Amino acid sequence: MIRQSTAIVIFLFSAIFFLSCTNSDDYIFNENDATPIFVSAYMTSAFDPSESQVKADTISPADSIIFVANVSPSKSIRTKKYYWTIDGDFMASEFSFRGSVDSPGRHEVVFVLIDYFGDTLSDTLHLWVQSPPIINSTNVIPANQSNGMPTHGGVHFAWTAYDPDSTYELLYRFTLKKSSSSNSEEVIVDTTLNTSYFSYWGSLDMFTQYTWQVNIKNEMYTNTEELFSNKFYTGGSSKESALMGSVKGHTLDLQAFEDSLLYIVQIQDSLNNVVASDSGKEICKKYFKYRFSPIKPGTYTLQISSPSHPEYAPFKQRINLVPNEVLDISETELVDSIAPSIKFIGASTTDTILFADTLYFEVQDNGHPISGNFLEVGINGKPTDLYSTSNDTLMVFLPKSKVIQLLSIKVKDLASNKSARTFIVEAKHDE
Repeated sequence: MIRQSTAIVIFLFSAIFFLSCTNSDDYIFNENDATPIFVSAYMTSAFDPSESQVKADTISPADSIIFVANVSPSKSIRTKKYYWTIDGDFMASEFSFRGSVDSPGRHEVVFVLIDYFGDTLSDTLHLWVQSPPIINSTNVIPANQSNGMPTHGGVHFAWTAYDPDSTYELLYRFTLKKSSSSNSEEVIVDTTLNTSYFSYWGSLDMFTQYTWQVNIKNEMYTNTEELFSNKFYTGGSSKESALMGSVKGHTLDLQAFEDSLLYIVQIQDSLNNVVASDSGKEICKKYFKYRFSPIKPGTYTLQISSPSHPEYAPFKQRINLVPNEVLDISETELVDSIAPSIKFIGASTTDTILFADTLYFEVQDNGHPISGNFLEVGINGKPTDLYSTSNDTLMVFLPKSKVIQLLSIKVKDLASNKSARTFIVEAKHDE
């Protein structure tokens, strides 16, 4: 007890001595000695000090802008995290980055820094993204697909458009193009206007499709989101009419053919007599355009076929040709509606065949070989890869068995027509 009391007395004495020798005022926090931390943000168009640095700006949706954040006294201070937001949503986690804002309207961009002690500092930028000019696609002259337009005496075009953000002056790039049987178009007019109307006084071809287009931009070079485009057809004689359109085969099938498909297009009367005929191959394996002009008005049957590919069912449609107008069938697709065939190569004409180490089958898509990627072979209900293909021949390598085996073959073509057959393979008996 005496030793413990002595220790306590010594500790108290030491503490009193320390306090008497220390100026406690030196350990009181003095805010004047602290280094304040500041953050600032700005926008610019280039990483160049000479470029203007702004905290508010108006841009177009396609503009690229650089967002920059500064931290004082240094970016090397201890932080927990920093990031950018736009309208409250996360945007980036860098001090500086290049980006774009496509959504029209007013936006608030904020740089946020949370320091080591959990304090939050931020700076805000204001950005206005212009809305693109708008064209009223229904309030236009001539209306889309207009027919019987004059070939002489002028064609008048008019449209309505506005800028939803302001009263900026709008500029209109007007083009007029003539369609042809090839994949190209002949430009008749290409001009820039400050009025929303235009008159063409030149002559136009009879029974021909023309396309007129308007692209609008304002003084800030903000363009419409989509190019406005309409078609019209010129007329001819009141005793004549015309027919045009295009045809293609199944898209996936075309990728497998080395040559473009040959098409025959016929117009037949009520007695199945051929009134007009055209033939040709696809342009770049895409489609074949046909055009008949002039034709006597009346009711006919349009028939399109591809004789070199009988798997494509012929297309037939009743049509009515009106005087002084063009009937545009647009795009017709021939459909492969015939399934592939599977035939055993051998003496057997039934589904029961004799065992052999290798069995041969003819697998065709109306004369065209089937890719191995579209084949499924199974033995006794289980898939197997014991087969190979060569052109239209399928070779199946069977394991020996003392019991009957079931051999299944499934195949599909590029148009997803499917065929399936199951063969009974008799047992292999040792001799």
